[in-house]
Amino acid sequence: MKITLLVVGKTTDSHIEALLQDYQTRLVHYVPFTLDIIPELKNTKSLTSEQQKQVEGDLILRHITTSMDMILLD
Repeated sequence: MKITLLVVGKTTDSHIEALLQDYQTRLVHYVPFTLDIIPELKNTKSLTSEQQKQVEGDLILRHITTSMDMILLD
């Protein structure tokens, strides 16, 4: 089993960044783990919220295959 954490947009909160680093260093001893950051969309003022969700969804779908199990964390 391999775990990939997909994140839309890089976090600016140093506490969350530290927690992610701690989680990653602990987890790699037991299972292959990667953290993939999908860059935030630029020029979103011209997009509606539904269009923005659609574009972000398309970016996420590019990183997954049908054989993967996906768990949404919000």
